[in-house]
Amino acid sequence: MDILQQVNRINGHVALSFMTVAAMGGKMPPSLDIANLASTITTIPSDWKPLPSEASYVLSENTPAVIKRVADMGMATHYWREQDTIDIQLLDGNTLTFAISDFYHDEDVSGKRLPMTFWSQNLLYSENWTHSNNNPPPNLGFYDMAAGHYILNDFWTLLPRDWRDVITPVVKEYNTTDEVLTREVPVFVPNNVELFGTASATILDGLGSRQYSTFRSQTGRVRRLNNGAGEAVRFGTSSRRTNENRAVIANAAGVRSDASFRTLVGWCVGFCI
Repeated sequence: MDILQQVNRINGHVALSFMTVAAMGGKMPPSLDIANLASTITTIPSDWKPLPSEASYVLSENTPAVIKRVADMGMATHYWREQDTIDIQLLDGNTLTFAISDFYHDEDVSGKRLPMTFWSQNLLYSENWTHSNNNPPPNLGFYDMAAGHYILNDFWTLLPRDWRDVITPVVKEYNTTDEVLTREVPVFVPNNVELFGTASATILDGLGSRQYSTFRSQTGRVRRLNNGAGEAVRFGTSSRRTNENRAVIANAAGVRSDASFRTLVGWCVGFCI
């Protein structure tokens, strides 16, 4: 019996006890006295801790540390839902909105599923795959190229310290033209399967990646420029097409498309707690 079941059991006993006492003119029957009630309660686990008293059911009212404590206790789904949002002010002054995209989706290096994944609702940067006008060699993937290093390292340095302190690195799949690779990263961009559900023209199908819940609808994949300004625009993934010098992207309507590695696109960034 877990702690929530114990609490509900106690509440049920107490409610029944008071109704019975009232019906009997204020006398406590032996079968419902405090000693008997106490004897029915199992031992509370030694590692159990009460939820933070400051935790709020409104995601945006919580600090990163509180979100982390609730998540680590396995209670995130009791407090929040997919698509709940929170704003993060970056150190450069920009404010980006992040939404819960899934629970227990991503894995850390030990294979443990992490409680929460967040994705930016706004797009960062205007950057091509290679951070140059050159096509990458076929054996290079997004996280191995200058653009991947620039985008993700720059975003990481712009996150406030209280957010960096609660983020857990995860293992992400990405691909070259003919090989699937993995990389442990604290922040990431979606691959083709995570965004669209199937690989289509890449080699990721049938492997470890799974689509995020909030990306299952076309509208759920639409992203806008920094701070929600401007029109919806296309954004990049970490997937390159097989045997072509092109990358998979999401177009302005959230539909799968592709673009040259030299094409400037926005970037949707995620992280896990």
